[in-house]
Amino acid sequence: MTYLKVQKSDSGLKIALEAPVDFRSHQRGKMKRGERAFRRTMNGLGGVECMESDAGICYRIVSSDGCISPSADDQIAQLKARLSALYDAPISPRTIEKVLNISADERRRWTKDGRLPSADRQTIDRGGYPFSISTYPPQLVAELEANPHIIAEWRQRDKKTP
Repeated sequence: MTYLKVQKSDSGLKIALEAPVDFRSHQRGKMKRGERAFRRTMNGLGGVECMESDAGICYRIVSSDGCISPSADDQIAQLKARLSALYDAPISPRTIEKVLNISADERRRWTKDGRLPSADRQTIDRGGYPFSISTYPPQLVAELEANPHIIAEWRQRDKKTP
């Protein structure tokens, strides 16, 4: 997913940061890092912050000939990749439990039976003892957060099966 809205015009570019508006918007550290990276890149490109009611943070990059330098295009592409890596990073088990208001037992059971597919496994080293945890895709977590009836159906199904 792209988190930048880029509009080209005869006078240059208008670039707006479109951060996620789901549970990730409550992760202040992640949001601040994204905003900081956006502002730093835009200021480095000579952008001027503009006030827009429909966009969160917006910059204008003005060019006299209407062309943007290839290095600016490269920096914008790098920023897109950085924001995507930040906002689309896998979600930890503790975070998914908190966001979806589920127990650790439910999360483990639903991961094991495939209802809650994990994105990957990460190995963490705590005091010389490595262990592996499941991580989850943020898009799935956002979808389940927006549709709590899915979790309710899973709980009903679990009550019916011994």
